[in-house]
Amino acid sequence: DEAHNVEEVALDLLGDSATNYQLRKLALDVFNPRRRRGLLFRMRAVSPAAKDAVAAAVAEFQGVSDRFFGAVSVLAGPARDTLRFLESPPDSLGGKLLVAAIKKLAAALKEILPLASSREEALDIQSKSARALGLTSVISEWLSHENPVRVYWLERERRRRGERVSICSTPTDISGILKEKLFGEAVSAVLTSATLSVGGGFDYVKETLGVPSENCDELILSSGFNYRDRVALYIPENMPNPRDDEAAYEDAVKKEVGDLVRLAGGRSFVLFTSYKLLNSVHAELEHSGGHVLFKQGARSHWRIIEEFKAAGNAVLCGTDSFWQGVDIPGNSLVCVILTKLPFDVPDHPVVEAKLEEIKKSGKDPFSHYTLPRAVLKFRQGFGRLMRVKNDWGVVASLDPRIRTKYYGKHFLSALPEVNIISDKTQLESFFDAHGGISS
Repeated sequence: DEAHNVEEVALDLLGDSATNYQLRKLALDVFNPRRRRGLLFRMRAVSPAAKDAVAAAVAEFQGVSDRFFGAVSVLAGPARDTLRFLESPPDSLGGKLLVAAIKKLAAALKEILPLASSREEALDIQSKSARALGLTSVISEWLSHENPVRVYWLERERRRRGERVSICSTPTDISGILKEKLFGEAVSAVLTSATLSVGGGFDYVKETLGVPSENCDELILSSGFNYRDRVALYIPENMPNPRDDEAAYEDAVKKEVGDLVRLAGGRSFVLFTSYKLLNSVHAELEHSGGHVLFKQGARSHWRIIEEFKAAGNAVLCGTDSFWQGVDIPGNSLVCVILTKLPFDVPDHPVVEAKLEEIKKSGKDPFSHYTLPRAVLKFRQGFGRLMRVKNDWGVVASLDPRIRTKYYGKHFLSALPEVNIISDKTQLESFFDAHGGISS
């Protein structure tokens, strides 16, 4: 189920990453002198000399790791949180020293394995040694750039307790792997989702996932919901193009969101493609007041959803994780606002590499990848509104390109038959006419 996520999940599972947090946790799991915790404090049958050797290996490993990831972070510069590597990173980062330090730690753990006092203790030592060697493999692969069909990059996330720095790699194309390992086997695979088709067919998903057309049965079913009578698609006129004037677009979005939230009596999802716009609109809503307000990241995803349902008149501002997989039937949610068409960020290393591969094959990256992915995500966002037959409400698309650009028709044709309105008076009449319908 939710098979529109297969590519993303496969890229994640077939990819590798190592973070400074992972390495720091491994070190502390072996020896944490400040809190007197870790493997060495639990072992009773190890001599002080043997413990000292492992502790020294941990200290060396932790110091080299901190220096390596600090140098990696510096490479990204102050303004970027992702950086793609087209060739092996410089030796000055200290990657080889880090690999050597991890191997030294694994060897030190192996030395104390015969001194384990129980089977559980032996498994604990083996587990930590395996973690060390696994990280060695990931880091060595990232340093060598040996595989030409993988993309290599770094990511940085700023947190209250310091930066989380990751080195990452993943295949640029998973279709061949899935075709061989999954769909090429003599088994049946059923892929279902409310958003698998693009343009009335499955060409995009089959090409992306490596599904062989010759052995593939296809079926598209209608939803059974009365969208025409119960849902209005609001597309305001005269919205500035976000590509031409971002500041004017942001101001216009704030005004439209404020008006829509007022008309809906709260009960709204405001979905974004960037945290920058989310933070700006959230601050405006916070200033105007009047409704319970939730912001992605302020607390757990599950708690936000439960509190949103309980409030009855709440407004939620969210990004990726709220465009799909959220189920709020009834009158708690009657307005879904899609602030921008959900195109992938083109300079993310994985997207950038994918587009390059498509271009090399002689195809147009926008029509073969960027547009279909955006259409599927747009449909996911639209689908947050109608969850049961008695639901009703408004979906607002505030990106003018859905009207003004040639590709806008692809987004509109992907939706069920709904009434499209652009006039606020009509919008008010729709809310007045349907506001009394119970869930």
